[in-house]
Amino acid sequence: MQNSRLPVEVCEWIIDNSWRSYKELIVWPSIQEQTRTFVSYTQTCTQWVPRARIYLYRTVALGTSRQAELFTRTLHNAPHLAPLVQELVVHGKYDEYIPFASGMFCSLRNVHCLSIWADWRVYPPRYRDRIQEFNLRELTVNYSPIHMEDLLLV
Repeated sequence: MQNSRLPVEVCEWIIDNSWRSYKELIVWPSIQEQTRTFVSYTQTCTQWVPRARIYLYRTVALGTSRQAELFTRTLHNAPHLAPLVQELVVHGKYDEYIPFASGMFCSLRNVHCLSIWADWRVYPPRYRDRIQEFNLRELTVNYSPIHMEDLLLV
C-alpha cells in the first residue's frame, strides 16, 4: 500500500468494509463470494496481502473431505495462519464425514464459532470430546435429517 496512489487508510478501509458487508451473511454462497473477493485483493497488490489475509481466513468453510485435507496442508505449511481463523463452517452432504476436529485443526485456538451443517450421526463419538478443545462461544449443528424409524410411534 506504500506505493499506492491512494492513502494506506483508504486501501485498508476498502478491505475492512468489504468484510463488514459480508459478516451478517453466514450462508454458503456468500462465503464463496467473500473468499473470491479477498483472494482478488491478495492478487491486486502484494501490500494488500496481510490485511486481506485477516479476512480471508477469518471464516473457513469446508464442504468436502478434500477441502479439509487441503486446509490441513495449508496450516501445516503456514502455521501463522491458524490464529486468523475465528469461525469454522462444515457443510457437507448430509451423510458425508468431513474431518474437521483432527490433526492440524487442533491448532485453531481462536475459533469461537463452529457451524456444522451435516448429519452429526456420521461423526465418531470422539468428535464431541474434540470440539470441547475449541474455545467456542457458539456451536450450531443443523441439517440432521429425520429417518422413518425416528418417526415411529411406540
